[in-house]
Amino acid sequence: MRDTLIHFGDMRKLYDRYEELTGEPVDIEAVKRRHFAGCIGNQFQFGAAIALPGPDTDLMTFMQWTSETNLMATDFLGEYLGVDLPSVEPPPARRTRHDAGLLGRRPADWYEAERELEQFVMADAEMGRHDPELALLFHRRNLRTHMALGPAGSSMTRHYQCQRFDGGPTGVIQL
Repeated sequence: MRDTLIHFGDMRKLYDRYEELTGEPVDIEAVKRRHFAGCIGNQFQFGAAIALPGPDTDLMTFMQWTSETNLMATDFLGEYLGVDLPSVEPPPARRTRHDAGLLGRRPADWYEAERELEQFVMADAEMGRHDPELALLFHRRNLRTHMALGPAGSSMTRHYQCQRFDGGPTGVIQL
């Protein structure tokens, strides 16, 4: 994640060098878990301040950090689950924020939708039967959130993709 700002170089070469110097293999699955946890960490750290900002909250900074790292998290989930992630167009104005999606019906309001989605995710957490569909849903939501941070082409709506573990292409996406 930090490589998007500091540019460490090819991470696979760094892992190889670590193995060469220590004689120990890099536990890539552990690195992947830590990467995901690091990406989603801003949501946990700043989510409450974004939902209910105080007078001294640096709201736009927290929103940008959280949106960017949430996108990094769903980018990773797409890679990990082998799912081609979608792009999104600015959504048309409508009464509710989300389509019926995985629930199979449209909840009465956004709060009910969030509550039911959380229940749906938690009910399947152990089995993960719906992980690919959920990764797509969360990625689309993260893209739309990121798009809402500023006008198209602004630095606030620029997304820096992390290096992929599979060596696939990455870049900067201008929303």
